[in-house]
Amino acid sequence: MARCYNCSHKVDYKVVLKSIWGGYKPIQCKECKSMLYSTKSTRLIFAALIPVPLLIQTQLSKIFGQYSFFVFFFWIVMIVSILPLIAKYSARK
Repeated sequence: MARCYNCSHKVDYKVVLKSIWGGYKPIQCKECKSMLYSTKSTRLIFAALIPVPLLIQTQLSKIFGQYSFFVFFFWIVMIVSILPLIAKYSARK
């Protein structure tokens, strides 16, 4: 879970999720009011994990047939749910 670099206060899951879906907007710590910016590694991980099912589409369609769309949808929901738990924030943009 993301923490403030100044006071080590945990940032709420919903706040991190809103930051990610809002274009990685900076988060303000509730305790010390410092600004937290998502790291480039967090953005890269998210950008790399979303298209994975599309890259292996032929194998998915062989295994799941007409349900491969649901597998892709489930994958996106899973990644979106997990990313706020592994997202990292720093003091710099």
